[in-house]
Amino acid sequence: MAGVLVSLLSTLPGSARADELSWEPQWRRFGWGNLAFTAVSGGAALGIIFGADYRQDGYRGGVLGDEWVRDTFVAESREGRATARVIGDRIFQLGAFYPYLVDTIAVTWIGNGAPDVAGQMALINLQSQAFAALLGLTTAHFIGRARPSTDECDRDAGYERFCDKPDQNASFMSGHTATVATTAGLICAHNSKLSLYGDTPIGVIECILGIGATATVGMARIVNDRHWHSDVVAGMSMGAFAGYVLPMFLHYGWGDEGPPLRGTIELEDGTIRSVVMPMAGVGTVGLGWSALF
Repeated sequence: MAGVLVSLLSTLPGSARADELSWEPQWRRFGWGNLAFTAVSGGAALGIIFGADYRQDGYRGGVLGDEWVRDTFVAESREGRATARVIGDRIFQLGAFYPYLVDTIAVTWIGNGAPDVAGQMALINLQSQAFAALLGLTTAHFIGRARPSTDECDRDAGYERFCDKPDQNASFMSGHTATVATTAGLICAHNSKLSLYGDTPIGVIECILGIGATATVGMARIVNDRHWHSDVVAGMSMGAFAGYVLPMFLHYGWGDEGPPLRGTIELEDGTIRSVVMPMAGVGTVGLGWSALF
């Protein structure tokens, strides 16, 4: 990891310094609503991890071509499936921390000398990851879909090392894939608005590599026989929403005017400033519209 950070820092041109890398005024800064949304999402996710059991029953079988994909790509040997598991696990573990260690700390804070931008990026990362974790854990614990390996485990308890684990009905959705997809979305979102690497194409390459890492993890989970193809697609979709769409909608926006639904409403007796922001409370997580008169 240290070698990767040094290599990335060495590619930064001298022009990409703090006087150029700054948080634009039209972008929405991380506020109290975002903090509440992140805290409730993260707290609820932790509550599920430590306080909720997996369902002991669930729908078995594939949908929309799942069976064909499994028959085509699942590894025949336990060793092959174990190798795929290790590959998926390692990329998943790196993906959880990559946005902070590389783009936020090494490139933005240290390389570009822009701690304010780095702070905004770190908070946005945390918001997306907390939201993705809540959705992923909710579906895994409460929907109840049997993993594709369940029938094999019923016939042979030595089919894989997880045959006797309590999460046999936690196939939907693929949490590993969702986590890496969230990271890829964050990488692409930040690089689309911030010149983290100056005028070089590194940001685009980094985004493409993140998407490739997501696809690799998804395939590894299929080869490992831990998820159906549809579980992986759902994880990719949810991660793309949490990692890319959410930051763009709440903070950056897709054009030059900032996030949508943020602006001013001109009235005869004054101006109303409005913004859509996350809302969180007891038993409630969602979006709300706020206005300042």
